[in-house]
Amino acid sequence: MYAARAIPLGVLAGVLPFIVFADQWPTKVLLVAAALVQVVDAVIGAGKREWGMTGGAAAAVVVHGLTAWLI
Repeated sequence: MYAARAIPLGVLAGVLPFIVFADQWPTKVLLVAAALVQVVDAVIGAGKREWGMTGGAAAAVVVHGLTAWLI
């Protein structure tokens, strides 16, 4: 269920910051969207008491958020 959105979004979020654009706003928008998706995943994981899912999603929120902030 998660792979249908996680794989394409993850590939874009992982590659797009390294492609040089004249304007970085598309990358920032994508990274913020990816961070928001991971926030939802962390909440779902906490609700199901799946701490691996919660921790992984929380780490992704930090990485996506910092990357969006720093570019």
